[in-house]
Amino acid sequence: MGKRGRCPYCAGELEFPDGLTKGICMYCGKTLKADDLISGDMSALITEASKNYEEALSHIEDLFVKYPDLMKSFNETDYEESFEAFMEAERGLVEQVDLACRMASEEVRYERLTALANKLMDAIMAAIDNGGKARGKREVRKNDYKMQQVVYIIPMIRELHLDISEEFSDAIITAWKERNNGDIYYKGDYHNLINGFRKRRICYITTAVCDTFGKPDNCYELMRFRQFRDDYLLLQPEGEALVAEYYDLAPRIVASIDLQPDRDKIYADIWEQYLSPCLSMIEEKQLAQCEEHYIKMVRTLEEIYD
Repeated sequence: MGKRGRCPYCAGELEFPDGLTKGICMYCGKTLKADDLISGDMSALITEASKNYEEALSHIEDLFVKYPDLMKSFNETDYEESFEAFMEAERGLVEQVDLACRMASEEVRYERLTALANKLMDAIMAAIDNGGKARGKREVRKNDYKMQQVVYIIPMIRELHLDISEEFSDAIITAWKERNNGDIYYKGDYHNLINGFRKRRICYITTAVCDTFGKPDNCYELMRFRQFRDDYLLLQPEGEALVAEYYDLAPRIVASIDLQPDRDKIYADIWEQYLSPCLSMIEEKQLAQCEEHYIKMVRTLEEIYD
């Protein structure tokens, strides 16, 4: 006599014949082991799933609010360790989301994942708004919190390889898009991000140049350029648009340069022609001249490499 029970994903009634230890649910298409089948009182299991949903809903903001400084660890040295720590700390919450969707109908599953994604997005958008209304500063926060989703939250959910991982990730991305005028972002993958660091693909132009010289992420040069961005450029009439454009262009430019056989020479030339003069202008408080020269650099490199 085989083993009978219900699918733990859709509650469809199944029977595994003797000798068959693995199969596919005829209702939802999930691959199952015979030992995965559930027997007993299904109403109790459905009630437990509802409790898991309510508990997850009350804590889903933790994926963001508990980690205000997480992006400081998004660098070649610290990212892998910080990601693993983040996933270990929050995997239980995401697993609870998965349990909340077990044996739920397609409609209920969609409603629960959408509600959870929107609750998380409420916290993210509140943090963007509560840091002050200055447009430039808000744009920086918005970009940082968007990146936190791209390189930590979404990759962590996907890395757990749960039944809800892809669907929940899509729900979060959709929630962001709906709150930000159709803005969409890349569905981050942890292993691609790690490989990107190892191949020096994830960085901006100034970071790539400084990395070529063996300078750390918190080196003097990078700190001065970031200060120039925050305290001067973003406060100019077109500053916010320029920064947003740079965020879009720079990673593609760097990726293209990294494919060149003489990339080290290219970065050295960028330093000599553009970044070193810009740094001197910053130090001498010639900020308008620095802005003009930096824009010239981006436009030139865009024409060649993008």
